[in-house]
Amino acid sequence: SKTAFIIGDSISEGYRRQTAESLEGKGIATEWFSGGSSAQVLAGLPEWIPGAQPDLIQFNCGLHDARYFDIAGTYQQPIGNYELLLRGVVRWLQANTEASLVWASTTPVIESRITLEYRRSAEDVLAYNGVAAEIMSGAGIPILDLHAVIDGDNAADYISADGVHMTEAGYAVLAEAVSAGIAERLV
Repeated sequence: SKTAFIIGDSISEGYRRQTAESLEGKGIATEWFSGGSSAQVLAGLPEWIPGAQPDLIQFNCGLHDARYFDIAGTYQQPIGNYELLLRGVVRWLQANTEASLVWASTTPVIESRITLEYRRSAEDVLAYNGVAAEIMSGAGIPILDLHAVIDGDNAADYISADGVHMTEAGYAVLAEAVSAGIAERLV
């Protein structure tokens, strides 16, 4: 049987159960790692991966990075840092694993619903996704466009009241896209 590692944030936690069940039915075992920001992913890789031989690694980070803190007047990871850290993640994965790699784009946000001490904007998510797309394209890594899966006529129903996480319907369409994307590469 094949193994897929999925590295993501709370969004991936939300589609975890359905994706894992769906892939198990196709003979693919999954392991999940909660990364958070690009810095946390880069720091986590040497702990999570060595000694493991996954067939595929799907990875994502961006939602944490793109948080803008009004009080500090700065992003959690300004876009230039994000680019350097994400390049580091790609280099590490390519140097230390035999797995085929898949990047999952960051899902959309609805700014007007966000009421926290930091904000995220739709524009920033697109900008961070743009930087990631350029890196992946240069590295020959395919992109599973989860932003496109959610963005569209149903976005308001897929994104929860907090403007960032998904509703049950949103997680269901993500689970479907992720399990199909992984299955088509491994089955």
